[in-house]
Amino acid sequence: MIALIYYSGGGGNPAGLFRAAWSLAFLLPALIISLSFHEFAHAWTASKLGDDTAARQGRLTIDPRAHLDPLGTFMLILTVILGFGIGWAKPVPINPWRLRIGPRTGMAVVAIAGPIANLLIAFVALQIVGGFGGFRNPSDLLGLLIDLARLNVVLAVFNLLPIPPLDGYRVLLGLLPSPAANSFASIEPYGPMILLMVIFIGRGLLFGIISLFEGPLLRALAAPILGVIVGG
Repeated sequence: MIALIYYSGGGGNPAGLFRAAWSLAFLLPALIISLSFHEFAHAWTASKLGDDTAARQGRLTIDPRAHLDPLGTFMLILTVILGFGIGWAKPVPINPWRLRIGPRTGMAVVAIAGPIANLLIAFVALQIVGGFGGFRNPSDLLGLLIDLARLNVVLAVFNLLPIPPLDGYRVLLGLLPSPAANSFASIEPYGPMILLMVIFIGRGLLFGIISLFEGPLLRALAAPILGVIVGG
């Protein structure tokens, strides 16, 4: 998983700087937890599909120590201090040929499990906020849960972009017909360079795409599902 975030520095006034510091203190642990659940979801799905490679290497856990990449974590901390955040976790080792539903389809299912885990975190956080009636005037704690939900929705959408090494690339490979998939796979060696260009040169387009999906996803995940079930 690759994490990409931007946040406000508080605008220079004391209240804004305090809020920014409070958010930053929350942001790093929230990112680490979100990254860990994301990678665990990949490992768990691969295990259920027949490949125990990740489990044998200790990745079938939500313990962040099993998933954090030292360089990726250092970059995340450094760039968050600079006003944005980009970092990554260790890739989950998977043997595609051991996946029962086939290597290409299996890898697509394993790949999409990570973003689904992030959306599940967002769903739980928003349901808790809604259960306490906190959307109109959220307390600090409920406000942090809203921030956690937004963070995970952004992570899910970003990682579903069809650019290698993001999850969306594997998902799209699994959906395309074989000839088209083989042609599309030819960009894989250039994926990291393309991704960096998108992040640093096409930033406006990137965040426009993320914003396009962020709002509708947050509203859908915040729908009072529990209330409907209890009251219905």
